[in-house]
Amino acid sequence: MPLSKVLIGPRIPAPTDGWSYAGISVLMFAATLLAALAFAVVADTVVLKPLQRLLRNVDLPRKGRL
Repeated sequence: MPLSKVLIGPRIPAPTDGWSYAGISVLMFAATLLAALAFAVVADTVVLKPLQRLLRNVDLPRKGRL
């Protein structure tokens, strides 16, 4: 049994025809896409921006500089 059916099975009625199944599939895809987008925004804000700020303050030797 798929994990999605175990987690949300009681809340979503079982699809009775192809259109219902397609609709639920589209909704699940949209929910997954939104979750991935939210995760990317949070990761960028919480991890990457402070790390970039920290690395900008560290003076690294660059090529062409003595």
